[in-house]
Amino acid sequence: YPADRLALMVSESRMSLLLTQQSLEGTVEAPGLPRYLLDVEAARAGLPTDAPTRTASSENLAYVVFTSGSTGTPKGVMVSHRSWANAYLGWERSYGLKEACRSHLQMASFSFDVFGGDLSRALCSGGKLVLSPREWLLEPGKLHGLMEAEAVDCAEFVPAVLRGLLQHLEETGQRLEA
Repeated sequence: YPADRLALMVSESRMSLLLTQQSLEGTVEAPGLPRYLLDVEAARAGLPTDAPTRTASSENLAYVVFTSGSTGTPKGVMVSHRSWANAYLGWERSYGLKEACRSHLQMASFSFDVFGGDLSRALCSGGKLVLSPREWLLEPGKLHGLMEAEAVDCAEFVPAVLRGLLQHLEETGQRLEA
């Protein structure tokens, strides 16, 4: 995202902590906002090893996702734990997540709202989330190889990626076994 959009998102969301990586330091203007560097071992070493006390209720905020900004200014949409849990329970029933889907392919960008659905379907059902490198979405052979290696049995495709994958399978005489 452009720096001004990131600054607006930080300001509008009223963040209390920024989770980031060392390589991304300085890309988000957030003076005074505490940061936790996910890839710095020393930061993780000081964390407690026991589970924190649960203080969230179903009405508490689970996350904020920002719209694309079709009006010119992105808007933050607040999603409560209740809403996210209800969405998951609907997916669980519709997709048979606990019985039929164990390995979920993640193709959406972390900044896209679809990512939250993919993440929750995998983790809340006890499944595995398989992250696809972005460039592989247009390289059907590599995408198919990843899906086979990880026994992916649940994925949500955009038409262009699915079309490419199906064409590759037809041309090479292969199938999606999982």
